[in-house]
Amino acid sequence: MTKFNSPLFLDTLFNDKYFSLIESSFIYLLKYLIVFSVINRSRKYINKLKDTILKKKNFISNHKDCFITLLENILVNFNSKDAMKNLEECKNLMKNDYFLNEFIEPFEKKIKEFILENYLILNECINIDDVKFLFNENEDETKKNLTNYIEYFYPNAKIKEENKKISYEVDDEEINNYYKIKTEDLYSLTKTMVEFFKENKNN
Repeated sequence: MTKFNSPLFLDTLFNDKYFSLIESSFIYLLKYLIVFSVINRSRKYINKLKDTILKKKNFISNHKDCFITLLENILVNFNSKDAMKNLEECKNLMKNDYFLNEFIEPFEKKIKEFILENYLILNECINIDDVKFLFNENEDETKKNLTNYIEYFYPNAKIKEENKKISYEVDDEEINNYYKIKTEDLYSLTKTMVEFFKENKNN
């Protein structure tokens, strides 16, 4: 079933023809696009989903589920705590979904990374208590994990710790490099997967 999590699968469903059909007539299928876009950390497709949520807000409001609300709370409302509640609802639904039940753990991990990444973009000084709910751990473990994530997103960041706060400084060039690298990685992976399927489709 891993093929559903491949970039080729996303490329197919996000094709303009299929995506228009999904967002106009089969909006309940958006949950699959959301899950696999998040797991693949595909900014291109996540931004396309965000645009759909914003442009078709009135239509989607009548068909909204916890997956759409989750993405909306992360990318539009920047509401981390409500997003975490939505995540629990999504996990419960995924348990009973034939196509999604094996992806609960990676989906949860990537969603938490997206929430934290948004939090880091909006806040250069972070109160440990504000992000503790993301890790479900004690204060020391939360500090350790938070520092690790900052170093993962921005390897050259200058990190300072004081009382219950962690602050960091990063220059604009590193932020631009971070997104450039991620985009190049995704393109390379997609190209590799397409070539793989072409070579093996008749086997």
